[in-house]
Amino acid sequence: MRKIGIVTVGRSDLATFTPVIERILEREDLQLLLYVSGAHLSPEFGSTAMEIAQKGWKVADFIEIGLSSDTPQAMAKALGLGVLSFAQVFSRRRPDILMVIGDRFEMLAAVQAAMPFNIPIAHIHGGDTTEGSIDEAIRHSITKMSHLHFAATEQYGTRILQMGEEHWRVIVTGSPSLDNLFRTERQSKESVEEALGIKYVDPLIMSTFDPVTLEYRDTQYHIDEMLNVLRKHLGTVVLTYPEADTSGRVVINAIQEFASEDPDHRVMAKRLGTSMYYSLLSSAAAMVGNSSSGLIDAPFFKLPVVNIGNKQNGRVKADNIIDCGYGSADIEVALATALSEKFRSGLKNMKHPYGIGKSAQTIVDVVASVPIDQALIVKKFQDQSMQEAAKVKVWIEGQNAAGSVKPDVPPGCLSETHAPVDVGKFLR
Repeated sequence: MRKIGIVTVGRSDLATFTPVIERILEREDLQLLLYVSGAHLSPEFGSTAMEIAQKGWKVADFIEIGLSSDTPQAMAKALGLGVLSFAQVFSRRRPDILMVIGDRFEMLAAVQAAMPFNIPIAHIHGGDTTEGSIDEAIRHSITKMSHLHFAATEQYGTRILQMGEEHWRVIVTGSPSLDNLFRTERQSKESVEEALGIKYVDPLIMSTFDPVTLEYRDTQYHIDEMLNVLRKHLGTVVLTYPEADTSGRVVINAIQEFASEDPDHRVMAKRLGTSMYYSLLSSAAAMVGNSSSGLIDAPFFKLPVVNIGNKQNGRVKADNIIDCGYGSADIEVALATALSEKFRSGLKNMKHPYGIGKSAQTIVDVVASVPIDQALIVKKFQDQSMQEAAKVKVWIEGQNAAGSVKPDVPPGCLSETHAPVDVGKFLR
């Protein structure tokens, strides 16, 4: 039985991993080794490991890395402790393949620890860009240490090939987050109101603001300017906790004060859970902040998003995104646009750039069937032209990002250069 390790370090990656985990658990030939770390284990960030317990998933190991401070020194120490702790875990029982997502420093720690053990790494959401944060460097570092790449868009897949990765290792699947959106049952407005202890006053605004780690010294200014605009909003505002990053507590303190000023209309939530979060997005009039959820989740709901500042610079964005600066004047103009009927009505036929909600099955099929041999472990740098890099394989259930369909390509695959009849032939 092949052992698939999955590292989850916070609520955002858990939501993305959920459909992948469910697919693994459905198979008799795979065993899940779930490694829980990071903000999941921090009471300050909502102890979201409780969500894992509620799902009934068995956890292989809890890896405590210490998030008691949010200074640069503390983050560096947490990274080092993470490497040591994951190394101890892998020395006791190693997975056959380790799956990670994105760009978190805790994910980087797990990957670094896995390298001396020659554990193949499967990386979801590689090739993305987040130019305003250290996440950019972390994501690309993980890419170069990974052996299989599941990219969310064709552009991101092409970028991975530009980094010298071999073609057969790179597959465009879309984001597993969309699988979640199709599968998760929505809660009624009444049940959400009861859980939050408020009554909605329309228009509802959702807000998540994460520190911009390459600009962490300016975090107080960034969050103050956003909240100054939201103070003028007469409807309900639901704010979620930021990621556990440098200056994260600056954001937490600011949104706590903001929520306390008007508890009947403002809610600060440490832990919403996937179902409640999506239910809120489906009812919201707009999202304000700089979370990747605005780019990946919000387009599903045709939800206008005010994307503040530089954190998401360089990412593929749907038509629901309104970029603006950090100043309150810019945010106010952008929010007025987002709340306008004209802008919202223009999103009715918007296409989602991150897939169609059928990526988890492909990801699991690949990690279940890829031969674990020297060809997988020993990576070769593939020099290639831009034209060659653009021939990335796309595996998004019968249609590509442009929405076109090719009847001569087997179901579950679309590619200019590959049309396999099964995943094994697709890989090599």
